[in-house]
Amino acid sequence: MKIMAHLFPKCSALLRKPAVFCIGLSQVAFLVVMGLQIVGGLEPLELIAYDQGLRLLPVGQPDSRIVLIGETEADIQRWGYPLSDAVLADVLQRLKRAGARVIGVDKFRDRPVPPGSESLAVAAASNVVWTMQFGASVEHRIAPPPFLSGLDQVGFGDFPVDPDGITRRALLFQDDGQTVYSSLALQLALRYLQPLGIAPKPDPANPRLLRLGSTTIPQFKATTGGYRHADAAGYQYLLDFRGLATPFVTYTLSELLDGQAPEAALRDRIVLIGAFAASLKDRLYIPTIGRATQDPAQRWAGADGISGVQLHALAVNQLLRFALDEARPIRGLSEILEGFWIWLCCLAGGWLGYRAHSLRRFVIEISGALIGLTGLALAALVGGWWLPLGAAALGLSGAAVLVTVQLRETVREQAVRDLLTGLLNRRYLDETLPRELRRCQRNSQSLVAAMLDVDHFKRFNDSYGHEAGDAVLRALGELLRRFFRGSDLACRYGGEELTVVMPGSSLNVAQVRLDELRQAVMELRVPYQGSELPTITVSIGAAAAEPYETDAAALLGRADAALYQAKAQGRNRVVVASSPA
Repeated sequence: MKIMAHLFPKCSALLRKPAVFCIGLSQVAFLVVMGLQIVGGLEPLELIAYDQGLRLLPVGQPDSRIVLIGETEADIQRWGYPLSDAVLADVLQRLKRAGARVIGVDKFRDRPVPPGSESLAVAAASNVVWTMQFGASVEHRIAPPPFLSGLDQVGFGDFPVDPDGITRRALLFQDDGQTVYSSLALQLALRYLQPLGIAPKPDPANPRLLRLGSTTIPQFKATTGGYRHADAAGYQYLLDFRGLATPFVTYTLSELLDGQAPEAALRDRIVLIGAFAASLKDRLYIPTIGRATQDPAQRWAGADGISGVQLHALAVNQLLRFALDEARPIRGLSEILEGFWIWLCCLAGGWLGYRAHSLRRFVIEISGALIGLTGLALAALVGGWWLPLGAAALGLSGAAVLVTVQLRETVREQAVRDLLTGLLNRRYLDETLPRELRRCQRNSQSLVAAMLDVDHFKRFNDSYGHEAGDAVLRALGELLRRFFRGSDLACRYGGEELTVVMPGSSLNVAQVRLDELRQAVMELRVPYQGSELPTITVSIGAAAAEPYETDAAALLGRADAALYQAKAQGRNRVVVASSPA
């Protein structure tokens, strides 16, 4: 409440209402979280939460539609590197004889590797799609084999990689301003789906989006889900990696060439050929594989990452599941809905903070809320929606902490402050003054205490009413808070009697300052019911603590006696008590 009262001083009375108080602080938490999110400060946290969510997704069914042919270290030693065109031609011919529906080659071949170049061109004449590298620029582009003149048999193999080195997205299309290129995964999926009568179509509601079967693939944006400044070039979509938990049927290059790969396992399949050997450095990190995890898929893909051909297989698997209504694409909320989701979490956190009256209850309820929030985000991810969990959790816990801390501060303030004047109360004075006396003694400092009393205050109340008297006391309390140093203590002693304690101040300096206060009171203007109340005056009595004095009551007694002398001498003056004999 103290924070909000400083931000909105005209609303301090309204802020005392519990509902407004909680909502106000929840909005502060919401604005802070949204600010962090907008500048991208929460993106690493969001991606970590998203990765953990992907690891908890239900395991996908084995996909027998895809077969991998991997080039291992043993294959490199046996067949050489790079593989000659003759070896690749033999591989393609064997796959075609086995009846593979479509073959994808994830190996760059922008120049011939004789012998066998003519045989390779003949073997790749149909139902083969070869990879190329689109690259960040033309200088980084690697062309497809020269014998593939058209783009209908070519697909780029690029994947977007996030700044943390993780691949979470795949591409459908890229263009260089002149030509639109399709990805290897999309080309393979479309060729497999063609006999099933499924072809790519524009979405009826948004023709810029691609539709496979009855599924529209949402285009990734720079602010999708937990992202804020991602590179969203091209037509990207989020990978769900569900096909990873159950490895694809895999044969090595030598097993295929030695006739150990059954034709029945290859017939009518999508067959992808690519590198498995670590020395070829075709490895990518994905969310469900990391050096510190024990994911079962590591036994298939390896803890040092996943090979490029395996990632292409996952992308093909996901596109097939979209087209055949076996899965939904992962998509993010609109920015408005995302902000509303975070706002609701902040409100929930503020409410929890308000009702948690003990630390134990606070910890239990916030922990339960965060667990529930995590479960909700995971359930949404299963349904294809990426809810920003990091921002929501931070907003909920931040609002709860903010409300709890401010409530405790408010309770503490109410315990030591006078509600009418805003000054410290008599209880605080009684507890603090003895400590201040001892502290000043240890530091060899002086201390002055003063008692103030509004002159003829009873008569004022009788003439103008108690509400007018309260207005005067409020104005006087505000004046005292502004007038004295932060180290001074201004308290309401009782009724119209006020007390000021000035540690470290000499009696002479204090007398001058108190007289300035007396004059400021005379100049005080108190508005009340559309007009100004009459000028008021105060009488002040001051006393200095003796070098070894620890009796706070005795000190205040001398100041009170000086106050009565000031009244006896005609009021509206400052009288300093003489030192005790």
